[in-house]
Amino acid sequence: MRDEAITRLPSSYAVALRMRDAGAGHDLVARALAIDEPAVAPLLALAEAKLATLLGGAKRHIGGGDDEFARKFGGG
Repeated sequence: MRDEAITRLPSSYAVALRMRDAGAGHDLVARALAIDEPAVAPLLALAEAKLATLLGGAKRHIGGGDDEFARKFGGG
């Protein structure tokens, strides 16, 4: 179910999640996506939030979770 939902995400989110799940560090994810390394954590948090929406609200937390992300980046 999760793998199927990942295929429905925009490619940058899907790649980031798959690489992270395979054990890749933020440096490798950043290089693969041609983004700055500090942008990887927020991108993963957003990807997880979008994935949770696709899965009907199931949550997987990155760092402090959705509430922490919302406090840091707006929307909460």
